[in-house]
Amino acid sequence: MKSVRSKPNPYEVKYVDHMFFQDFTKLRLCKSIRPEMKPGDPTVHDIRAIRYNINGMMYFKIQHSDTWTPFSKHQFRHTTSDTPAVTPLYTESQKIKEMKYKHLQDLKEVIPKDFHSFYDNLKH
Repeated sequence: MKSVRSKPNPYEVKYVDHMFFQDFTKLRLCKSIRPEMKPGDPTVHDIRAIRYNINGMMYFKIQHSDTWTPFSKHQFRHTTSDTPAVTPLYTESQKIKEMKYKHLQDLKEVIPKDFHSFYDNLKH
């Protein structure tokens, strides 16, 4: 992926492992991601982009060219100080299906040799 593009700038590649993925299911901060609730208003299927800010605000776009519109306040649950913490989603790397492992092994002929050991050591 790093070598796919050189101009205007190469892509920034971030390597992640199973610890990168977090379990947000216990937070339950948002009741709905429907932009508006009145009949005839846009629905979830109309959303083209959602943005989450670190301060907890959520925004959406119906068209990619639109400006970011904040979700209305009625879509959020009131949080308390006993809100559960975000925890890792996985405690270890996940197994992949045997067929996927085989296909990844076949792809090694176009993957730099530096990365072959990663593919060889995948759990399957």
